[in-house]
Amino acid sequence: MQKTLIALQATKDRGKTQTIGIAYKRLLQQGAEIVRQPLRTRSTDVRQAILEINGVQVGFASSGDTAKRLEEDLAPLLVGECSVIVCATHTSRSETVMVVERLALEHGYKIVPIKKERAALVDAERANQEMADEIIGQVQKAIEQAQLVEV
Repeated sequence: MQKTLIALQATKDRGKTQTIGIAYKRLLQQGAEIVRQPLRTRSTDVRQAILEINGVQVGFASSGDTAKRLEEDLAPLLVGECSVIVCATHTSRSETVMVVERLALEHGYKIVPIKKERAALVDAERANQEMADEIIGQVQKAIEQAQLVEV
């Protein structure tokens, strides 16, 4: 079974948390079941949440601005039954990217990076919606991979 960690990458204050929140809500609307309610520090946060989709657990860690918080949010998802995890990180060689790379290696996850480009303020909501669509597409692919049974 392939385990996948989908990392939405962008610099600070580019809508990573909002975008992951949109994807989470859409997956719920499509029939995903809540396994673990999100820990919320703000209304847009989706931290340490777990959904079940077609028998596969999908975890969410939307706060990716600090390495410490990201690691805290990923911990229960990694030790749980999550075959797919969606998280936020900064770009390039930031501490958050290094945390994701280290934890993915330690726990046997393949990383799928999604780069979120800077959008003009007037286009920010539309850009978040489009990126949420991309996240959902990658989640669906990762679920298919997780469901494959090795012979």
